[in-house]
Amino acid sequence: MDIEQLQELADRLARAKGPNQDLDEILWAGAHGWSYPLRGAAWADKRQYRNDGEKQDYTGSTDAALALVEQLLPGWYVENLGKIEIGWTCTLRLPINDIHRAVDAPTPALAILRATVCALIAKHTHEASQDLDEDDQDLGASGPRM
Repeated sequence: MDIEQLQELADRLARAKGPNQDLDEILWAGAHGWSYPLRGAAWADKRQYRNDGEKQDYTGSTDAALALVEQLLPGWYVENLGKIEIGWTCTLRLPINDIHRAVDAPTPALAILRATVCALIAKHTHEASQDLDEDDQDLGASGPRM
């Protein structure tokens, strides 16, 4: 998924109140390299993964949401998942201290997913800025500057 798709997904997750099949399909497609909406071979692939026992109800299942964190953000872990007065909160952590939280989610699964997409956006943005820094260094001292 590109940054715009991740931001749109973050917005949809922020509006979600509970399990949502469309969001599950968007998350599955992004995790498996397919575009959304699913068509043809993508549907067959999704069915095969489901038949092989993969949980795909990310927005309704804490276990499926946690499995998605492991798949999309290797090395990250859930530091905290708990109920607070206004909903659920989740803190994801990468051992080098990147922290991303999602608060005020109506369910634990949505809290995990909101934090996951937040982390993916930050990771994508960080990688894009590193690419720009490398391009800038390649230009050397004589290259154009803004």
